[in-house]
Amino acid sequence: MTAQRLRKDQFVAIDGNIFQLRRVVTRQADGARAYQFEHPETGEIITKSIAEYEQGFVEGTIELAEDPAKALDPETKALLNVDFGSVPETMRKAAQRILPYVRGFHDRCVRSKSKKPLTKFINELAAEIGDTHPPAWNSLCRHLGQWEKAGTRDVRILVPKYHKRGPRQRQMHPFIQEKLTCAINEVYLTTSKNKAKHVRAALFEEVKRWNAEHGPEQQLACPALRTIQRAIKDIDRYTKALKRFGKAFADHHFKAVMVGPEAKDLLEFVEIDHTQVDLKVLDDETGSVLGRPWITAVIDRYSRCIVGFYIGFTPPSITSVMMALRHMMTPKEYVKQRYPEVQSEYPCWGVPDQVICDHGAEFHSESLIEASQQLGFTMTYAPVGCPEFKGKIERFFRTANENVGHTVTGTAHPGVRDGMVAETAGAAQMPFNVFVARFHRWVLDVYHRSVHEGIVDIPLRRWKEAEARREPRRPPSMKSLNALRPSDNVTITREGIKRGRLRWNSQELQAIRTLPDFKAQDTVKIRINPDDVHTIEVIHPKSGQPFAVGPADPNFPTGITLFQWERAVSLANSRASGAVNHDIIMKALNDLRIQADQLLRQKNRFHTKKVARFKNIGMQPGDFTPKDPADGNATPEPVNEMPAVSAQEVADPMPPSAPPAQAWATKILRKNNPQPI
Repeated sequence: MTAQRLRKDQFVAIDGNIFQLRRVVTRQADGARAYQFEHPETGEIITKSIAEYEQGFVEGTIELAEDPAKALDPETKALLNVDFGSVPETMRKAAQRILPYVRGFHDRCVRSKSKKPLTKFINELAAEIGDTHPPAWNSLCRHLGQWEKAGTRDVRILVPKYHKRGPRQRQMHPFIQEKLTCAINEVYLTTSKNKAKHVRAALFEEVKRWNAEHGPEQQLACPALRTIQRAIKDIDRYTKALKRFGKAFADHHFKAVMVGPEAKDLLEFVEIDHTQVDLKVLDDETGSVLGRPWITAVIDRYSRCIVGFYIGFTPPSITSVMMALRHMMTPKEYVKQRYPEVQSEYPCWGVPDQVICDHGAEFHSESLIEASQQLGFTMTYAPVGCPEFKGKIERFFRTANENVGHTVTGTAHPGVRDGMVAETAGAAQMPFNVFVARFHRWVLDVYHRSVHEGIVDIPLRRWKEAEARREPRRPPSMKSLNALRPSDNVTITREGIKRGRLRWNSQELQAIRTLPDFKAQDTVKIRINPDDVHTIEVIHPKSGQPFAVGPADPNFPTGITLFQWERAVSLANSRASGAVNHDIIMKALNDLRIQADQLLRQKNRFHTKKVARFKNIGMQPGDFTPKDPADGNATPEPVNEMPAVSAQEVADPMPPSAPPAQAWATKILRKNNPQPI
């Protein structure tokens, strides 16, 4: 189930029982607004204040539920319980292809589902989004019926079931398809501006080479010119212009540069971006300088409230983005407990309609796109070279740096990297947790309560007024927000799952390796909680259901963040590396190499083992159990001394005229080697 607004007659699961929201009332005792829920069968009435509702939502005892009367078929219900990222790629693409048309139908308020209005709507929308293969009107009508019956904005409701028939047969030989793609990329999509006939000429040579290397039964025919022209036509026009005429030409003709749209309601548009604070902070325990932290913040365009943020030392990445989005979609009850000095409330939370961002690699992550489609919001990318498209968050970062960081010691010069220049305001003196508390205090008590020039209003008041008219969409449960955790595809071994020096394992995880179709090189999708690396979430490759896997070490503590673990590992590595004497190691390795080369150059190398035995080379009992000479049980010294025979005399043959060495030594050495010594 995806994000929905809490509206009248909405079904809600409270402690496992289904209730229906009937009205919003004001309790006479304390005057607080509250929700009244009614059981659809027994008629039981329960009242929950907004604070109690939010607390139950965080604890997982309250969740949004479906209408029991609108029962979906079992296969569709099963799809709604499967993680969208584990759905086969063909099914995901089919659902993602129909999703813009279903949303556009409701956004544009198309009045009829008959053939004529639906066909007109499909043609107009396909032209806007550049879809060269739009759906048929009757196919869209069927999908609209499923969408409305489910009463959800979850993309999984649109996943088709035709995948059970098996993959479709390709109509072109794989070799022809591969070489045609290569020929288009290397011949057509170049600045030489070649034509389709030149692509066919290059492909003809590849087919000719294939036919020369294979028998009569495997001969291939070169595709016709029309086939190549259709393949070229399937390439989007922007890619053609980019490859053939350059980026400036393509952007000029196909990229729209404009000011971002103005929001008319809460969380209709939010902007997200990163910045590095112009302030160096200290470690709370050791007092060492940590450097300049990063802030990933989300601002609501309508109210200008900061609806979510994440502060840490992780550079811009998918982890910081997901942590900020997760912070935006959860209630902020922790502020009153953790920061009692903050006087203002923090009522901002919910699921946005659109998230506006730049073209950073972290915003193009497949995990983030799948999470956005699963939770029901859209990622909108600002045009390149148009910073005003998301100017609200850019301006906020400047204001935050000027008010939070520039007024204390330890401020680094803006725009200058660490180590390039000296600090402009003295040495760093602010611990990291103090900076986090300072940021909370400034955002909630200063920024949210000051008149904003862009809206000519106070952000907090504007939020409350809009929330009273229409509440933002809320996520269905805290568990659904697990989609906003960094994910990765990893392999499973007998030792479980490894990531750096972290290792998780369980019997349920090892059961995946016993599946008939699971191979050793296959991977599974995992989600890591950056706030606690004790347990990870693994998506089962067959059922698509997530399950928890604990650490392989039962004594591994809970509450260790990913940043704390990585910093501890880095510190341990640096300490171990600092204790190593590289000069001694390098000299010893070089001496050992020279000694080995000298031994290998000797002619009679087969005698070296006898030399070792003669010199009694090996670990002695005294190496393991030292003996005290004063001890009566100590091993006595031998009375008879060994004859003075050197290793050189044993290893090297002696001239025939020379007298033999000790007779007893000669006899022993000739036992296995009859040549003279």
